Amino acid sequence: MIELITLGSWLFWVALFIVSCFIWYAESEDSRGWAVTLTLALFIVFGYTSLPELKQVPLTTIGMYVGGYLLIGATWSIFKWWLRCRKVADKLRDKSITIQSCEFRNARSAVSVSENKGRLTFWIAYWPWSMLASLLKDTVEAVFNFLRRIFTSIANPANKLIDELESKSTTHGP
Repeated sequence: MIELITLGSWLFWVALFIVSCFIWYAESEDSRGWAVTLTLALFIVFGYTSLPELKQVPLTTIGMYVGGYLLIGATWSIFKWWLRCRKVADKLRDKSITIQSCEFRNARSAVSVSENKGRLTFWIAYWPWSMLASLLKDTVEAVFNFLRRIFTSIANPANKLIDELESKSTTHGP
């Protein structure tokens, strides 16, 4: 089996981080799947041929691991797509925009599978990074929203007093 030192060395993690940044950028620029192709090519050329430990693993075992990885990625991408479509629907409901508006066409594009193939492929192929980014983003947003609620609740008595004084000054006149 592959020794932890081979895949766990600091050089491996630095290289993985650099390649991941490249892949993330490539997919964010809608590379039409080239990042996935590049990753598979790099694995085949440099991974499978240069690691003698990996050559000892049967291809069926590798296929099972890759299949499981992609199955998890497909499940993650379905969940992310559902969240994205729900978010677009919520925005449409909240803003009550018309079909003729420019924003509606942007919403249509946001939920178009054919226009988001690169994003869906990215979520499937790089689900660990996508999941980590989503968890970090959601955590930061939750903390921000929590703090905003606290600060708003602290400011509410002052805002109510200001509203009362403004209403008195407009009803009684100067």
